[in-house]
Order: sequence, then structure tokens, then C-alpha cells
Amino acid sequence: MKPIPGSPPEKPAKNRFFAILALLAAGVAGLAAFTDDLGKLGKGAHDLCQFAKVCAGDPLPTPILARHDSPKMGGGHNQNEQCEPLRAKYASENPGFNIAVQSWEDNDKDSFGHVTYHYHCRYVATPK
Repeated sequence: MKPIPGSPPEKPAKNRFFAILALLAAGVAGLAAFTDDLGKLGKGAHDLCQFAKVCAGDPLPTPILARHDSPKMGGGHNQNEQCEPLRAKYASENPGFNIAVQSWEDNDKDSFGHVTYHYHCRYVATPK
């Protein structure tokens, strides 16, 4: 293209590059602001949904349940006897969770042949 006589000279291509770069930066900043607003809008919609009891609530934090180790005891006892009372207590305290018990025992035999047992119980909570 021929320049028109009496018109100002064309601006260098360098200015066009900076203009495009500025537009891209503004677009990225606008997109970031828009997605931040979407996050706030999404949280508000989720809160409204929970208030209306249409959607599920936020999950409860999983409880950390202490284990139980029995004292050493003679025969006639069992793992269920030692572990079940605390499992039932944890279940009543955490109604939103199933409480499972993992139990095991170890034993010792003295020189007279008398056996003592030691029971161990570990409890695990899983959401219902």
C-alpha cells in the first residue's frame, strides 16, 4: 500500500505488538476475576441448596477413635466381650458413621501352664 501524501507516517509494528500484549493481559485478568466471581456464586448456590434441603450437606469430619487394649486376664473371656462395649459407645456418639472393630489377641503361658490373654481392639469409622 502506498502512503497517502500529507498523511502521518505509519506507526511501527512494535506498537501493534504491545497493544496485542496489553489486550491479552487484560483478558487474562478479566477471566481470573470472572472465575473468582463464579466460585463465590457457586458457594452461594450450594449454601442455598443446603438450606432448602435439596442437596447433600457438607460431609462430617471422620472421627478419630481411640483403640482399646485390655489388661492381661485369665481364660473365659473373648474379643467381642472386650471390644463391643466401646464400639457401641462410639456408634451412639457418632450416628452418621458405621463403626467397625478389628480385634486380635495375644497370650502368654507361664511355667505352671497358666495362660493369660491380652485383647486388642481398633475402631474404624466410615460415613453411612
